Amino acid sequence: MTKKLFEENAYLKTCQAKVVLKDGLKYYFDQTVFFPEGGGQSADKGTINNIEVLDVRETENGICHILASELHDEFVEMVIDWEKRFDEMQQHCGEHILSGVIFDHYQGKNKGFHIGKDYVTIDIDHEIKPEMLIDIENLANQAIYDNIELNFEYMSDDKAYFLRKEPTVEENVRIVTIPGVDCVACCGTHPTRTGEVGIVKLYKVEKNKGLSRIFFKCGKRALIDLQEKTNIVQYFNRQYSSDDSTLVERFEKEKEKNEILKKKYIQLHREAIEKIINEQMSQDAVQYFSFEDLSGQGMNDVIKSVSEKGNYIILIYSILEHKVMLSHDGSHNLHCGQLFKSIRDYNGKGGGNQKTAQGVFESSEDAEKFIAYVKGELRS
Repeated sequence: MTKKLFEENAYLKTCQAKVVLKDGLKYYFDQTVFFPEGGGQSADKGTINNIEVLDVRETENGICHILASELHDEFVEMVIDWEKRFDEMQQHCGEHILSGVIFDHYQGKNKGFHIGKDYVTIDIDHEIKPEMLIDIENLANQAIYDNIELNFEYMSDDKAYFLRKEPTVEENVRIVTIPGVDCVACCGTHPTRTGEVGIVKLYKVEKNKGLSRIFFKCGKRALIDLQEKTNIVQYFNRQYSSDDSTLVERFEKEKEKNEILKKKYIQLHREAIEKIINEQMSQDAVQYFSFEDLSGQGMNDVIKSVSEKGNYIILIYSILEHKVMLSHDGSHNLHCGQLFKSIRDYNGKGGGNQKTAQGVFESSEDAEKFIAYVKGELRS
């Protein structure tokens, strides 16, 4: 079996090893610094004799290292990606601290843990409300400030352990203890003291299959996130001529102004639409309107306005958007969707039902040809 040097010293970045078994690009060594995937923590990355390590797994033959290309040497030098390893050490230890705090103060048990690319998550079998996150965050960070030394040992039958949850294995059970905070079986890598976690930052909690999923980041991840968010806050402070204490107030005032302007714009836009409708209205049963630029909502406003004036079939064209809409109130012997089935013959996409259909075209030329087709069908 492979000697797990990462259990003896999680800070060991490199080591010498000997190949003991080979199966294609799968290699087994007498010892390794590479942590295999397990316990919510992903496998280490790095190189063996400068060959990239694609994956590391624990098997019945020991720890399997899957390489990017063939290894021709019996003795090798292993080098792990230390930045990735230490990041996962911070996240993993932060998870232990959070789980211990939640278990002690809220009687919630951790039912799942995942170190993701964007966030780290834990699933708790207890209702965790958003307003509880600040208290949990403060308690977890206090454990970091206390800089508690972690204890690692294999479970002994001669000793009583007050574990947060029962181990999932029966042999070689490794116990990780943060005195006064947490005690649990774990195979992962951790720093020697809680202070190295740096910070635990909680972001949100969501319901997930009957559990409370908490999203968080620790250490350097949290620092980078804070730096990015600080840049965002500073940008908006410049835009609103505010500072951190007045930014929200300035934003709300600008939002209120924008709402007033939006209402005025909508009113003026509707008046402009109404003017065009009055200019283009005819005595025909089919009313055709063309606009330089008209949104989907604007088309609905046209239909509403024209329908109030009489029982018409309404055909609308938005020139800039190359968009066409056909509508009536349902009293005409016309199925708009059926008529729009020919839209693909004019390089268009769309469809509809009996009373309404719409489509968009690749060019104004295609749209105008389709409109001519629709007008011809309506006349016949």
